[in-house]
Amino acid sequence: MDAPIDPRRKVIREEEIVDYPAVQPVYQQPVVPVQPAPAVDSQRSYSQVGDARVESTSQGYYDAAGNLVQREDQVFDDPYTRRYNGLDRTAQIIYFVLGVLEILLALRFLFRLLSADTSNGFANFIFNFTSPFVVPFNGIFNDQALSRTGVFEFSTLLAMAIYALIAYGIVKLLYVLLAPNRSTEEVHSSTRRRQF
Repeated sequence: MDAPIDPRRKVIREEEIVDYPAVQPVYQQPVVPVQPAPAVDSQRSYSQVGDARVESTSQGYYDAAGNLVQREDQVFDDPYTRRYNGLDRTAQIIYFVLGVLEILLALRFLFRLLSADTSNGFANFIFNFTSPFVVPFNGIFNDQALSRTGVFEFSTLLAMAIYALIAYGIVKLLYVLLAPNRSTEEVHSSTRRRQF
């Protein structure tokens, strides 16, 4: 039985076999993106509801294979929401600062109540840092001594309540003064262009 013939070899005579050279790979040229054909149908519409604006663009064109391709884009812009986001971020920063101050004042109250050692670095830092915030409220109420060293500081509790009310008032005032008003004006516009 004869062996199968290799397609790269050609039989000249039964005794003599000649090899063809190996086939070199063909390198492909880089693929160039196909530019879309000019638009055959283009439509642009513009809407405004109050301060919010919506711009819509619709375009139809034929691709290289002859298929009709339609593309739509919408851009939505609402300055009302943008300004409200800025106010919300400002309120978050104010409440964050208030939260840090309230935690430090609560630690001061707790350390004074439990007579923490003032020679300790952390306790000393808390007392020194919060002292300017408590000083305006000293003397309104008498701080009660619970033991030889423990003190129930009414001035710290009063400072915590007053600073919380001040922060809340500042945030509400910002919303009253800087909150945008929504307009009731509505504008709708549409343009269509067809190429033949």
